[in-house]
Amino acid sequence: MSHLNKKQKGFTLIELLVVISIIGLLSSIVLASLNVARQRAQIASAQQEGVQLQNALEIYYTDNGSYPPGVQGSPPFYRDEAQLEPLISQYISDSMPTFTKGISGATLYPMNYGGAGKYRYANKKSAKLAGWNYYCGNAGVNSAYAIYFGVLTSQKSIIDGKFPKFKNSSGGHYVSGDYTFYCVGEPPR
Repeated sequence: MSHLNKKQKGFTLIELLVVISIIGLLSSIVLASLNVARQRAQIASAQQEGVQLQNALEIYYTDNGSYPPGVQGSPPFYRDEAQLEPLISQYISDSMPTFTKGISGATLYPMNYGGAGKYRYANKKSAKLAGWNYYCGNAGVNSAYAIYFGVLTSQKSIIDGKFPKFKNSSGGHYVSGDYTFYCVGEPPR
């Protein structure tokens, strides 16, 4: 009889399972919030790097009287990331931007033939000679240059509204294959 009067200490299995499930639920909510915050930070970083690229191009223009020429195309009107950076790196105070080095959930189009480039620059003056009438956002076909990148169309909701659209000559959002294209910012006209 003495064992009936003894009070049991501790938790039941049900109580432990309830507590563990609540902790698991709370941790999943926190992790989801952290992923959203990380993605927003990555987008803000990419936007800032786009501003740095545009500022460097404007300083280049001031020093040289024109924007960097193209080296690819017929006639040459565009440069991949690796071909542009040596020309403008002296105009960037920090390290060279690694634009869109990573935005969680967004697969970027490889903008050079080696597959490592993240963006492409086009000198619009030369591009017009080639019949290339693409442009960024509201800048119109008479803009000075375009710096653009692509993201898988199925993932474009991550980028939409955060970067200007890269547009074709009729003003529609440019899509090629599985990719939709955006600009790093609005270039001068």
